[in-house]
Amino acid sequence: MRSISITILALVLTLGCAKQAPPLSAQPQALGDPPDFYAWTEAVPASPGRLLQQAPLEARLQLAESARAVRFLYTSEGFDGRSVVVSAAAFLPPGEAPEGGWPVIAWSHGTVGIADRCAPSWQGRSPRDVTYLNHWLSEGYAIVATDYEGLGTPGPHPYLHCKAAALSNIDAVTAAQSLGWSLSRKWLVTGQSQGGHGALCTAEYATGRTPLEFVGTLATAPGIFFARSYSGDHNMADQPMRYLGVVLLNTRGMETFTPEFSAERALTDEALALMPRVDEACVMELLREGAALNLRTDTTFRTVPFSETPGVAEAVVQMEVSSGPLDRPVLIGQGTEDTMTPFPLAKDYVRSLCEAGTDVSFLVYPGEEHSGPMNVGKADFSGWIAARFAGESATNNCGEIR
Repeated sequence: MRSISITILALVLTLGCAKQAPPLSAQPQALGDPPDFYAWTEAVPASPGRLLQQAPLEARLQLAESARAVRFLYTSEGFDGRSVVVSAAAFLPPGEAPEGGWPVIAWSHGTVGIADRCAPSWQGRSPRDVTYLNHWLSEGYAIVATDYEGLGTPGPHPYLHCKAAALSNIDAVTAAQSLGWSLSRKWLVTGQSQGGHGALCTAEYATGRTPLEFVGTLATAPGIFFARSYSGDHNMADQPMRYLGVVLLNTRGMETFTPEFSAERALTDEALALMPRVDEACVMELLREGAALNLRTDTTFRTVPFSETPGVAEAVVQMEVSSGPLDRPVLIGQGTEDTMTPFPLAKDYVRSLCEAGTDVSFLVYPGEEHSGPMNVGKADFSGWIAARFAGESATNNCGEIR
């Protein structure tokens, strides 16, 4: 796995399951298409963050530490600026709400696929994610978990589009204020892998988007620096394409929000043969089917390096996360053995945030791979999150990073 080029690793850094995890246990059992609840048939209000409807979650989708759990539809702004309907789930801790209401954590999920049936509020969540979310519920936080634009609800999912992911997170939290629960107006975002990318994007747009009080961002193994990862220095033509399924998700996302980019011009006929499955299968199915083709980098892409493919540069502009300054504290947790989000890339990104003046804490977990910091670091994260909601001044370790 270490021999895979960083280009391909960047394409799969959104996968969200560690190398050592049994691959078929990373996602719940596949279900069919989502029910009619997800198909909003009335006019879409132009105002973002409006709650449209809610319904209790089925027992199979509830979290052990939650007292109440619902799915809901809300309005947001799509990647192309149009008003769209997005789905989400929300979970409430047990007991009486503290003074000021339950503090809110927005959960930005990792890669599940782009088909509607892959939406976590319908398909369910991996054991890793369930453990993580139950931890925050047990600590007394309400969870608001968007599916992102185009997952569950009609329309394409603009995979890795930075602003679209951000607005899906922000507007879900705004809409959740109308659920009838006792929620605080303070909120924080956390995410892993693709969701770490989404969390950092949220940090760029949160202040001023909503009257709620945004207090910080926690990202583990986030997707970053796509332009560098797709460049010539990191392309090795003869490397095996073990993660073709996620590569195809990435190219479909680029195709969705970048008119200059075409999958047909980017991919070989052998890789394109699997493309119809991208619109109907979830990530673990795509990974199995993609691996079975036994392609390499040079038999997947028509142009090596991938960065020289027409339209890639235009797509990357819409994918990249901000290097700062970000106006609220940031914590990034990273494993040194992560081969999906390489540690040097994460450290360089944190350094750029420091140089821009962002209050950033960089927690390094020696020996941990892609998913490791997410649950290994929960104790470290708990104190940092509690301090954000308490309004304490943030500390950073930029001096050590520089």
